[in-house]
Amino acid sequence: MMRRLPMIVAMLWMTASLADYKAAVNAYERHDYATTLHEGLPLAEQGNAKVQRLIGFLYIKGMGVPQDFKEAFKWLQKSADLGDDQAKNLLGFMYSEGLGVSQDYAAAANLFRQAAEHGNASAKYNLGVIYQKGQGVTRDYIAAAKWYRQAADLNYADAQNNLGEMYSDGKGVPQDHVMAAKWFRLAAEQGNPDAQNSLGEAYHRNKGVAQDHAVAARWFRLAADQGNAKAQNNLGVLYATGQGVAQDNTASFKFYHQAADRRHAPAEYNLGLAYVSGIGTPQDYTAAVAWLRKAADHAVPEAQYVLGQLIMRGQGALKDSVQASLWLRLAAAQTENLTIQKKAQEILSGQLPALTTEQIAQVDKLISAWKTAQDITKMHH
Repeated sequence: MMRRLPMIVAMLWMTASLADYKAAVNAYERHDYATTLHEGLPLAEQGNAKVQRLIGFLYIKGMGVPQDFKEAFKWLQKSADLGDDQAKNLLGFMYSEGLGVSQDYAAAANLFRQAAEHGNASAKYNLGVIYQKGQGVTRDYIAAAKWYRQAADLNYADAQNNLGEMYSDGKGVPQDHVMAAKWFRLAAEQGNPDAQNSLGEAYHRNKGVAQDHAVAARWFRLAADQGNAKAQNNLGVLYATGQGVAQDNTASFKFYHQAADRRHAPAEYNLGLAYVSGIGTPQDYTAAVAWLRKAADHAVPEAQYVLGQLIMRGQGALKDSVQASLWLRLAAAQTENLTIQKKAQEILSGQLPALTTEQIAQVDKLISAWKTAQDITKMHH
């Protein structure tokens, strides 16, 4: 759902008179951005909105010039003032991200709307994101779905993916896994890695399409090759279980590690378990504790449960009843797995040495601090 910098390059010059800036166009197509700026700047100063927009884009990306968001904002504002919808969309992006200007979601929403109402697909998508997140507008999933659909109908891959997610979750539209798979496929075929992963999950879980682990693996691999952490973890699961691919613990470990290196919490947990069991890698309790702690800090209750047990036993970390109690209590309180909940509570009440009043107070304090840190993290996301 993350907004991406609008890709304006391909269509940038189509409606403009090539006679006025042929040299700048040729230079841009050669990736000679310094010459693009040299040839285009006089035209921009004369009030050519499309060239002003291009120069703003060069400054956003730092192509041919040092990256300078304030300078980018200046040129995009000039272009937008002359009615250029793509410039308005880019300005909206800058307001939403606080680039070269104070972050202002209301201003971003207004600019996205102006460009969207004139048919700009990227702006329609961005307006959908604004409504889905409730940034600068009242959160409205129906409105978000409406704008995503308009952009998706214009073959905008990110919007197709997000519309698929809304059908999958039943937000703003009736839940419909067949429709979700349809939109995921359209985006996936354009190379969108999030959609490729989601389509893989649809095939893996028999949601909206007939279950086919081999097809799931193919889509996961395409997304994983683009660095999609969810797909890397999913591919690791398939290799661990031999679903759709030949069972291969070494490959499974490799993909878990790739995803964990991108701070994907489920992969951090899976990698920790691999080190605990010595499957796909030599057994290493110290490494296991390190990865399980990361997953535990990312609120994976299963990781908290295993981590608590390792610390209780002194495997990979010093025995510490306070730390063990911390993670086991968090696991018991957060998990939806009744078996883990019961076992964690049994360990807390039976296997751990009895804590003193001071130690119990210390655990309570640590739990409170952990929850506060989680709340802060959520606020920043």
